[in-house]
Amino acid sequence: MAEQKCGYCRDCEEGTGPIRDSGSIEVLAAMKVETSCGCGKSVSHSVFRCTRCGKYYVSSYYEHRFPHSDDILVKMIDKAEAEKIIAQVKKCPRPEDPECGCVIHKKSEHLGSEAKGEQKYSKSFPND
Repeated sequence: MAEQKCGYCRDCEEGTGPIRDSGSIEVLAAMKVETSCGCGKSVSHSVFRCTRCGKYYVSSYYEHRFPHSDDILVKMIDKAEAEKIIAQVKKCPRPEDPECGCVIHKKSEHLGSEAKGEQKYSKSFPND
């Protein structure tokens, strides 16, 4: 019997793109952080789990103003790495506020790219 996988996991394993089956995704932690490039935009990080297959992911969406591009990165991570990131995010008093000045925010701009895991998806979107 073939292993059943959600559309999201299948897409990521095949490298065909981000969330296709959002009904199976459980967001476990989320955080917004100001970008250091000075454009005034933010990075949105999410840790989530597929409720069908139990795999964990971290995604980072870097939103920028021209001339920088917007970028998305998705990595499959193990449960221990997910729990480590979730614990870090929970230490912040205002994780959804990119202007929060706590120490967690100050060291979390590259939270997704620094996570230990397998990159499943990456794309840049030019800002014209």
